[in-house]
Amino acid sequence: MENTKLIILLTQTPQSLNITYYLYKYNPSLKGLRALEHLQFKMTKICAIFIDGGYLRALLKRYNNFSLDYLKLSNRITDLLNAERLRTYYYDCLPILKEENKAHYHNKKKFITKLMQLPRFEVKLGELQLIGNVYKQKKTDVMMSLDIAKKCFERQIHYAVLIAGDSDFVPSVEEAKNYGAVVYLFADKNSLSKELFDKIDEFHFLNKKFLEDCKLVK
Repeated sequence: MENTKLIILLTQTPQSLNITYYLYKYNPSLKGLRALEHLQFKMTKICAIFIDGGYLRALLKRYNNFSLDYLKLSNRITDLLNAERLRTYYYDCLPILKEENKAHYHNKKKFITKLMQLPRFEVKLGELQLIGNVYKQKKTDVMMSLDIAKKCFERQIHYAVLIAGDSDFVPSVEEAKNYGAVVYLFADKNSLSKELFDKIDEFHFLNKKFLEDCKLVK
């Protein structure tokens, strides 16, 4: 008979309760390791942050367009939720490259590159399409919605955190909740779809002060 010993070590910190499992087996088995992974997933609350880049950019423009430290923003959110961050996902589009906006295009590309270099950050780009006389983002909302539902379906996360305001995300929010995840929304209450607000589990006001506390220090 296998001699198995499971020790649970609890360590209290000012911010959170860290729970560490140590599994000792004289003859380790794959089944035992999977059981340990399942216990760790259940005890450690894991979140993913999904950012609609266009929405957040519009808020920053309203608040005098200051530079944001996206890692600091992510860490502040996870501290509020007392959770471990799996990853931050940022969805946006590059502008159409034209002779008159080369500087803007290259600045945006540089910004995207810097985001991708941050720890546990992933950037997903859609594309701009000319509809009538206006360029509109395409694919970004679809990619974000699919990622929200997939991460929850695969039980990669307990908490889905959205920075967005569009009702297009309502179906993915409903799916996330169906899969047992808690959905948090960080948004401006004055720039938010009522339908989305009604569907999420918890709302946090993403006001100027909240964002200024995450300002990039150069």
